[in-house]
Amino acid sequence: MLVTIDLGFHIFIQQRLRLRGLDAPELGSKKGASVKKFVESQLKDCPFLLIKTYGSDKYDRYLVDVIFLKNSKDVSTVIEKGLFLNQVILQKSFADPM
Repeated sequence: MLVTIDLGFHIFIQQRLRLRGLDAPELGSKKGASVKKFVESQLKDCPFLLIKTYGSDKYDRYLVDVIFLKNSKDVSTVIEKGLFLNQVILQKSFADPM
């Protein structure tokens, strides 16, 4: 997952992330393309994501949990009512738990 992170003061970086606890199919596979399409549809109308990091993997991607809520610009609302992307992907059987 490639995201643009707002560091404040009009500074942005792009960072590769891996969803923690998921063994997802490779992007080049048919199932990988389905997962990508699903994730893009879930995050399409999200003004921002809440990301919790847990260090990095051997490919230098941060291991993360992602919380999102479509059409909400309020951080408190996203924290309270947001969906846990990692869990949603597991519930839809798009990935296996690690």
